[in-house]
Amino acid sequence: MGGGTSEGSGSQETSKTLEVILLEKNRSLQSENATLHITNSDLSDPVPALDLEQQLRLKAQRMQGIETENQKLRDTLEEYSKEFADIKNQEATIKALKDKINEDEHTLSSKAESHALGKEQTLQNDFTKKDRKLHFWPQNLRRLITRSKYYRQPWNQLRLSHVIQK
Repeated sequence: MGGGTSEGSGSQETSKTLEVILLEKNRSLQSENATLHITNSDLSDPVPALDLEQQLRLKAQRMQGIETENQKLRDTLEEYSKEFADIKNQEATIKALKDKINEDEHTLSSKAESHALGKEQTLQNDFTKKDRKLHFWPQNLRRLITRSKYYRQPWNQLRLSHVIQK
């Protein structure tokens, strides 16, 4: 009997070892399947991913180009704004200068008119004086002629006396 038990226990051991081997193989297969599943999911077809990456790169390049163009447009707009402000300032300066010219022309015109009126008045006064003198000229001339007749004799005598002394 003792031999039977040893024989029965040998087969139990063998069946346990076989069970362990089968369990290990099963676990190994499950592990391999899991690894293959993970690997297959990670190594799916790379072409769509590469296409997407290329599309995104092209979009990024276009956006960079657009940003560069936007910056240039901002700079140009800023320059135009400065020029516009300068032109507005120039327009204000031109308007102020035109007003100053008009004011100076008016002042100069007033001064010229005043000066002309002063000259006209002076000429009018001179003319009036000369006209009065001319009006009295015939009377003065008669008086001078009369006086000269009176003084002519002594003058002639004085002249003669002077010539004789030499």
